Amino acid sequence: MKSFLITHSVSDIALLGSLYFENKIIDEETARIRKTAHKITITLKAYLRAIQKAGVAINPSAFKIVLKWPNFILDFFFMMWLRTKMVKDMMLPDYANSANNEVVQLNNDLLKFLNQNDVTT
Repeated sequence: MKSFLITHSVSDIALLGSLYFENKIIDEETARIRKTAHKITITLKAYLRAIQKAGVAINPSAFKIVLKWPNFILDFFFMMWLRTKMVKDMMLPDYANSANNEVVQLNNDLLKFLNQNDVTT
C-alpha cells in the first residue's frame, strides 16, 4: 500500500505540478504546448527513478512502462491529456488553489522521504 501511495503522489506532482507554476495557474495556451508536456514527462520519469532507488516498488506496475518508453511518445500522450476538458476544469481557480497546496505538500513530503533514503533527484 505504501508503494502505491508514493507512486500516486509522484504522478500527482508531475501532472498537477505542471499546471501551476510559482503559485500561479498557467494559461490555457501554455498548457497546450509541447514544453509543458515534456516537463511532465521529465518530472515523472525523474521521480519514478528516484523512488526506485529509494527501494520503493513502482505500483501500479503500469508506471514501469513509463520508464521504458521514449520521451516523445509520453510527450504526445501528455499533449493530448493537456487538451482535455478535465485539465481545463483543473485550471479553474477554486480547484487550482487547493490542488496547488496539495502538490506543494506532496512534493515536500516526497523530497523529505528521498533525503531520508539518501536519494537525490
